[in-house]
Amino acid sequence: MAEKRDSPRQKVRVHCEINAGNRRGPGRVVDLSVGGLAVQTELALKKGAKLRVELVVPGRDPVVVEAVVANSRKLKNKVTGRSTRVAGLIVENPGLGFLALAQTHQTQAHAQPSVRRTSFVRR
Repeated sequence: MAEKRDSPRQKVRVHCEINAGNRRGPGRVVDLSVGGLAVQTELALKKGAKLRVELVVPGRDPVVVEAVVANSRKLKNKVTGRSTRVAGLIVENPGLGFLALAQTHQTQAHAQPSVRRTSFVRR
């Protein structure tokens, strides 16, 4: 299946606070791009729901964005039996703080050297 995003997403681990109207809870950003992000949370987030997400980045001021849920899927931890959700969010009118954060992560991902895998044959 072809990628539908304008910008590639980078894997991250950033804590966040999600405000979904009258519901609020913690989450973790698991990937990030200039136009969106994916969050893992225990909140049930429905497609089309409008959210306010505050990203908590160590050493920086919190970054707050308004977003819309593009998709959401339920995950169940096989060990604990607890359920969480991963939701793809589209950021509406990203501010400079969010754009700088997304571009920083994108630049860091491109700067990492590629790992060359070598297979060894035993003789």
